[in-house]
Amino acid sequence: MKRYLPLLFVGLVGLSACSDDPVPTSMAPSFALGATDGEMPRMSVDADGNPYVPGQIIVRFRPGAAAAEVAQANRGSIKTPSRVERMFVLSVPEGEEFTVRNNLRRNPNVEFAEMDYAVNLIPCGTGDCTDPQLFFSGRKWDLHNTGSIIDNANSNTVIATTGTAGADMDWLEAFDYLGQDYAGSAVIAILDSGIRDTHGDLVGKVIAARNFASGYPEDFIQDRDSHGTHVAGIAAASGRLALHGVAWGSNIKLINAKVCERYLFPDGIVRTSCPSASTAEAIVWATDMGANVLNLSLGGGWDATAGFPAQQVAFQYARERNVLPFCSSGNSANVAGYVGTETRGVSFPARFPECVAVGSTDWFDGISGFSSWGPQVELSAPGGQVFAGGGNPFGAIFSLSNSADNTYSYKQGTSMAAPQAAGLAALLFASGMTNANEVLARMKETADDRGAPGQDPYFGAGRINIYRALTQQSPSIAMTISSRSQIQLRSNGNVQVVLLDREAVTFSLDMIDISSIRFGGTPVAQRNNGTYFATWSDVDGDGLPDLVLHFSTRALRETGSISTDTEQLTLTGTISDGRTMRGVVDVTVR
Repeated sequence: MKRYLPLLFVGLVGLSACSDDPVPTSMAPSFALGATDGEMPRMSVDADGNPYVPGQIIVRFRPGAAAAEVAQANRGSIKTPSRVERMFVLSVPEGEEFTVRNNLRRNPNVEFAEMDYAVNLIPCGTGDCTDPQLFFSGRKWDLHNTGSIIDNANSNTVIATTGTAGADMDWLEAFDYLGQDYAGSAVIAILDSGIRDTHGDLVGKVIAARNFASGYPEDFIQDRDSHGTHVAGIAAASGRLALHGVAWGSNIKLINAKVCERYLFPDGIVRTSCPSASTAEAIVWATDMGANVLNLSLGGGWDATAGFPAQQVAFQYARERNVLPFCSSGNSANVAGYVGTETRGVSFPARFPECVAVGSTDWFDGISGFSSWGPQVELSAPGGQVFAGGGNPFGAIFSLSNSADNTYSYKQGTSMAAPQAAGLAALLFASGMTNANEVLARMKETADDRGAPGQDPYFGAGRINIYRALTQQSPSIAMTISSRSQIQLRSNGNVQVVLLDREAVTFSLDMIDISSIRFGGTPVAQRNNGTYFATWSDVDGDGLPDLVLHFSTRALRETGSISTDTEQLTLTGTISDGRTMRGVVDVTVR
């Protein structure tokens, strides 16, 4: 029986889903955390308007190079040794960053030298829910899409309809399969704006936290943007208060590797950004802290021709140590001129082969209009989409908010899709899988193919299916059913449907819960004594008993299941191991 539960950043990159409102310059001093001069850390911009951290660059030296001497000879000094071998952040005179970088690039002792670039938040519309008394499972269409948005706290009232029933990741089936407390453990590192670890649905989840954002103290781990808390909730909210994440169990832990913070830009606007050096350091630190999975819901521009070498080296470090990173593909597909190719489209770091690029799907199981696409997309997952004219935020993804320990909000973007995949990867590690490459292969093999058959640049291998990935079985078994092709609309008789034994290739027909069967939404007819009008008979003469079901034509008519326009009817039901079956038959109603 189903249980209905109560429920972007890189280079300096920006969060790839949502933005705060601009903060007036006059308010900047109130955010002066971690700066030695009492002012908010600043960003500079280059001639093309790209932001970077002033007064420092990132350099990786070749093996055997005298790093300090080479830096000093080029008007630099080692500011911070990196966790990445032979990589350093160098302090250089402000205003001379590009000159020093270019000189070092010509030095034979240098592997690469780059600015500590950043990108900014990509705006999106969000709504907000703050009632702590609500149970929110009915709003989580991404986990279990019934075709309706349900207000669980108000007599399960339908407050909106979704695009397509069943356009979800089969999470509820996985929950029924595993239960609330399942064996095994795994760790997800969230590289984002921080995590509100006191939230009622995250208490006890975060096992390590550190701030890497340049210009701020290491212990300033709070989430001031809400993006990181929202992402963490999607991946692993416990459901102890009101809402579950993909990897809900208390044995799935989180690492808060904060890489994004607020910076004052030359135009006087405060934006949340994420330095490249900060992100690279956090990747290596989280790996060393025991993370199995990394989530980076951040990204740069779609038209960038190259990513940041420091980040790619850090990803290589993680993959070599059996850690699986997931990155949001970007939110730029609806930008004029967008193309998805080998060299443009999917944002960095998702375009790096070392990070799994995740695209976003909507509640119709289509690709979200904003989801950046290209050959690098490997998987897709629900990231939502608020459709124009809908008048509500329900098409976005509902998750945790940072404003209090019992608040929630809607956000949309590939930032929301990536942690869905990261949560599934954690479940697979917890289930006993130990090899990151095999975890990724399982996720691809069991994804629901969407779009063009096979791998495609929009969905990748498909939209992830949590139940199938865990069990390697489909939660919905396709059945070929036999039925009389003509139905008399005004008849008071029964419509006969036969489930043929030869079609039940992965279960036996006696495993079916007859009370769960629906044909066009109508249950099996009952006799006067209350028993179901269902019999066993060898209809097709193969020596095996088939299940013959009868459905009242009157019931089909009165529930609106049939009319003279009806051309198909669908039969569904539940079997004893928690899976569902589904069959479609062509009919003519006269």
